[in-house]
Amino acid sequence: MGLYRVETEIAGPTLTGPGLSVMHFEAASDAVIAGAKPELVNLWSAWASFIVAGYQFNCASRILDLTTGVPRVVSEGNGQVVNGQSGGQAVPRSAQAICTWKTALATRAGRGRTYIPGIAIARVVSGNLDPATQANMDASAETFLFSDPATDPLLAVYHRLTGTYTDVTGAFVRPYFAVLRSRRD
Repeated sequence: MGLYRVETEIAGPTLTGPGLSVMHFEAASDAVIAGAKPELVNLWSAWASFIVAGYQFNCASRILDLTTGVPRVVSEGNGQVVNGQSGGQAVPRSAQAICTWKTALATRAGRGRTYIPGIAIARVVSGNLDPATQANMDASAETFLFSDPATDPLLAVYHRLTGTYTDVTGAFVRPYFAVLRSRRD
């Protein structure tokens, strides 16, 4: 099994530049990792009804093989675009919904995160995701994770410091927003 990095490019009206969502997968071959694209399209499509129109997610725009330690481009420039579908305004760009990917490791390094920009303000109650939206997004993450583990690539959390990875065993969308800040904001 090899480790692959799959990138999804994100564009949206409140973003100041291109965004990037990175996920790592364990897969037996380049042919198997190609199955990550339709799975990512399904995930972002399920979340798109909660994301404001104008946001675009170019799923699997680039796939890299990290197995040998030297990145090798497997696929580039042939992603599939998913568009946000909700009306209204988005929450501020520094507030993003967060999906946490759990592994068998109980440490902080045993958790991966996917930040989800552009959530519609109509989906917020008292500063948090409304419970129905959270439950829906959570179910979509679980479906993505366990779509067909026998034939699909396995989502993994990559540990930069050690160069190792751990397979994901569960997912949940948190009710609160991650607040992302930088010195440039």
